[in-house]
Amino acid sequence: MASAFIHEHDLLATLEKRSQEDSLTGLLNYETFIEHAEELIVNAVDGPVSMAMINIDKLSELNKLHGHKVGTELISYVGRRLVESLGDAAVCRYGGDEFIALTSGPIADFEANLQRRFLDHLSDADDEVPAELRASVGIASAPADGDNAESLFAVASARLRAAKGSGGHQINTSAPG
Repeated sequence: MASAFIHEHDLLATLEKRSQEDSLTGLLNYETFIEHAEELIVNAVDGPVSMAMINIDKLSELNKLHGHKVGTELISYVGRRLVESLGDAAVCRYGGDEFIALTSGPIADFEANLQRRFLDHLSDADDEVPAELRASVGIASAPADGDNAESLFAVASARLRAAKGSGGHQINTSAPG
């Protein structure tokens, strides 16, 4: 009887964890991420909270050139690189080839960390990355750009579009045009 209870408890814990994760990358899913973001923004007393939207540049072209299996591997790789690069930041796969990251701290620090630890080294692992991999990033910060996850998401998304529109493989932190 006790072993059945333990097995059921473990199964429920596994199911709960899976319900909070993206099935491809193992990152947080969007719903869990947004809950975490709202909590972090509301409880931020030690300074700003910054949110980044990250998109793999030209993934559809890479899919055509190397196949969808490689595209899927690239999505997983970018997720791993974000987690490795951003330390304690919360990271989720928003969908397709888009990711969101959230951390406490000023936008300038987040930008520098993303540039130095993520973008500058995105294609370093030749054995894992069969193509030159590039990404674009838009960053927003609370309270300057909004006071909730939805407003930060909107500003970061607009800044991401601006970064992609300016040629990609860059970070945009300025007000959307």
